[in-house]
Amino acid sequence: MAYRGWAVVWVVVAAIAGAVAPASASAQGTPPIDVPIFGQFRSVLAQGEGQSVTASDFAQYEATGQPPESFVSQQPLYVDIMPHAGSLTPSDLDTYYKDTNFGSMPGGVASTETPLPGVHIYRDATYGMAHIYGDTRYDVMFGAGYASAEERLFLMDAIRRTAKGTLAGLLGPSAASDDANQLTDQDFSDQELTDQFNQLDERFGAAGERCQADIQAYIDGINARI
Repeated sequence: MAYRGWAVVWVVVAAIAGAVAPASASAQGTPPIDVPIFGQFRSVLAQGEGQSVTASDFAQYEATGQPPESFVSQQPLYVDIMPHAGSLTPSDLDTYYKDTNFGSMPGGVASTETPLPGVHIYRDATYGMAHIYGDTRYDVMFGAGYASAEERLFLMDAIRRTAKGTLAGLLGPSAASDDANQLTDQDFSDQELTDQFNQLDERFGAAGERCQADIQAYIDGINARI
């Protein structure tokens, strides 16, 4: 299963990472941040960072009923927000949201991956968030695609199929009516989608070329993980 131009929908997240990626990281720890940091960022994700489970992970869940920690570690934050959502103040933000400034590493470094020379993906110990460092812009975009596929490959495939009106091929006949509606509303062929990608540089010049390169690097990372 190889992914192509549809991955444009994910490139915004990856481009944010690319804007702040410092030089290559060592396996012992993250390097200092030597690029501008733009403000304070916080987030919470109810379903956690996840990651695709192995057969042994799934067997353990079936036996114990306990999902992997990275799937539920942010639920307490999210649940506690709800009763206070209408009255949050700035001082509450650090209580109900986690620090996601680039380079922040809650709990320290839990794991390090180097899926390509020049690409280093660190995951923090508290939430399993991916922190992507690269020697080049290509490296960072590749790492973003690789990490996204680690966490959300099934969801990415489901969204791709939803957009193409082929979700029934994954979920069965129950999705057929929605597929039919999607094909009625927006039935771009693969060639039409490819043409849209290929025309980015013609329409937007240097920015379009950069976008094409970013999308391709991101897809390369997804396919490397697959």
